[in-house]
Amino acid sequence: MTLNASMTLTGSHSLVTVRNNLILGGTVYLNSNAGGSGLTDGTRLVFEGDSTLSGAGTVVFGGLNSNSWLRATPGHTLTIGPGITIRTGDRGGTVGYAGTGVVNQGTIRAETGAERLTFTGSGTFNEGFLEATGGILALSETWSNLGTLRLVVRQVRLGRLSFRT
Repeated sequence: MTLNASMTLTGSHSLVTVRNNLILGGTVYLNSNAGGSGLTDGTRLVFEGDSTLSGAGTVVFGGLNSNSWLRATPGHTLTIGPGITIRTGDRGGTVGYAGTGVVNQGTIRAETGAERLTFTGSGTFNEGFLEATGGILALSETWSNLGTLRLVVRQVRLGRLSFRT
């Protein structure tokens, strides 16, 4: 499937499920209005099975709170291609989920002051760029870094370790 336009998910239980792969040429806004933190709360862009998000697009977390998710279904892996940027907007969000894998070949950037972007999952790999340029980048679960981890301002949390500038 190809999306060469903007798409906004807003609400407390908004869900878009992608079967197979998505070529993104526009921007997806995940704007959560939910107060919970569960798997079905907030806004969710979920990839069914082992999938790839590729193209030259952007995913932006926003809304009234930081309860938005970009992830694969449990037991599967989402690969984020080299042209994709995932970043904080008005709020933070989460890339991955416990029991899912993530391979990042693109850019994941926490750029909004005091907002957290969490990169998590089982078997999570960074082969691209993980950046904290104004927000909080939280790395949890088991992950490996073969790419670039860049801290410009704010802080990075590596499990229980926290680095501040």
